[in-house]
Amino acid sequence: MKERKADFSEKLKDTFSTEIKIGNYTFKDGSVYTGEMKGRKPNGKGKTVFKNGDVFEGEYVKGKREGYGIYMFPDGEKYEGQWFQDQQHGKGIYYFMNNNRYDGMWFQDYQHGKGTMYYYNGDIYEGDWVNDKREAKERIPGRTVPSM
Repeated sequence: MKERKADFSEKLKDTFSTEIKIGNYTFKDGSVYTGEMKGRKPNGKGKTVFKNGDVFEGEYVKGKREGYGIYMFPDGEKYEGQWFQDQQHGKGIYYFMNNNRYDGMWFQDYQHGKGTMYYYNGDIYEGDWVNDKREAKERIPGRTVPSM
């Protein structure tokens, strides 16, 4: 009878533990996380390899990407920056496959707020963004990029 209580209390301890452990976790979509765990969920620093080849390395809170992280795509594109509730949210830089680069604010996976797009041809757009679209024309010394 004492052994059963010990097993049960160990399970409870594992479930409600505040200890950070290193482990693996498989998400419902088949993606595999390796890293710090708390209460059987990704929590802390870790790496997720997605079934499509995408890779995320960064911070997790209660099983969701939150804090700083880098998301890399197989085609070479990547996002480096802040995350909240599994979304690009806050300050971040996105490197496009065509060598364009966006450096600025993000809101729920969209370029949104103040940001700068550095185009591969040398053009620069600096200004406001709403849902991935430029809002107005801003003059940058040397070149002007019209709003879309």
